[in-house]
Amino acid sequence: MKIVISDTNIFIDLIELDIFEGLFQLPLEIKTTDFVVNVELDEVKQAVILQAALQKKINIIESSAEEMLEIEQIFKEVTKLSFTDSSVYYYAKNEKAILLSGDGALRKFAEEKKLEVRGIIWVFDLFDEHNVYSRKVLVEKMEKLLEINSRLPKKECERRIKKWTQ
Repeated sequence: MKIVISDTNIFIDLIELDIFEGLFQLPLEIKTTDFVVNVELDEVKQAVILQAALQKKINIIESSAEEMLEIEQIFKEVTKLSFTDSSVYYYAKNEKAILLSGDGALRKFAEEKKLEVRGIIWVFDLFDEHNVYSRKVLVEKMEKLLEINSRLPKKECERRIKKWTQ
């Protein structure tokens, strides 16, 4: 089973689209950091993540004082990353996990460091591959995703919509 360390934006999109629970039907071990949960999310989304953690569907990594110092070092060295971004990068690197993020600066930095980086479109592809949602639902959700997230590669999304409607 592949381990993924997820950044905030993936959770936000999946919760907004009401397909967050589908994540746990994939052959992935989902982890995130305490900074993602405690700093970046509003109360509603935070409650959704904490509930999933209580049900052992997601692992929230609590950072030790020593780990926080190492994360802080990354944060100071890479000025384009937030502290939260630095934390998900740190754990993805240390656990040799897939970094799951849509943040451009984080993705670029992680790819330069030879980390495997995936985003929300990859999650949709997995939903399709593992029959978590029907293609009709995936098309509806991808169309809505394009409405709520303007930073996505539009052509890649449209390519999938076309594939799933044939």
